[in-house]
Amino acid sequence: SGHAAIRPICKLEKETTEHFILHCIAKPHPGWVLAGSSRRELSRAIVKIRLLTGTYLLEGRKSHMRKSVKAGRCPLCDLETETREHFLLKCAVLEMVREPYMFHIGRYVNTRSLSEDDRVRLILDPSHFTQNQEQLQTLEETTRRLCYALHHHRLQLLQRNV
Repeated sequence: SGHAAIRPICKLEKETTEHFILHCIAKPHPGWVLAGSSRRELSRAIVKIRLLTGTYLLEGRKSHMRKSVKAGRCPLCDLETETREHFLLKCAVLEMVREPYMFHIGRYVNTRSLSEDDRVRLILDPSHFTQNQEQLQTLEETTRRLCYALHHHRLQLLQRNV
């Protein structure tokens, strides 16, 4: 059906430390490589990489850092803790932003058959889902734009409520 299986980032069986450093660590993440050099795409890539690395501060992470019990609810929907998964996949307020991007992604990967963790992984690092460079470029661009669109819409809504 054209959908690729998940593959590991780097195989470590019987690999030397030198191989690991040169081929796994020293490689820039596809999110940077495929972003290009335009300011707009780099701005989008920064949001996505921050989500990937856990440095994008959502309310759930802020409350965990403050060790707060009450805080952490999604400031948009107030239905559950605002985690990365909630932000990327579940927040009902962001659904209209998310849906067209997920539809486009679904043309390359059957997202309905994926677990929630794998859907998050697909959005943040589509290199695990295809080895085809053209598909990877398309998925990376689409997911980068999805992350930025969610981020931008969230900020607009939060600024209105201030």
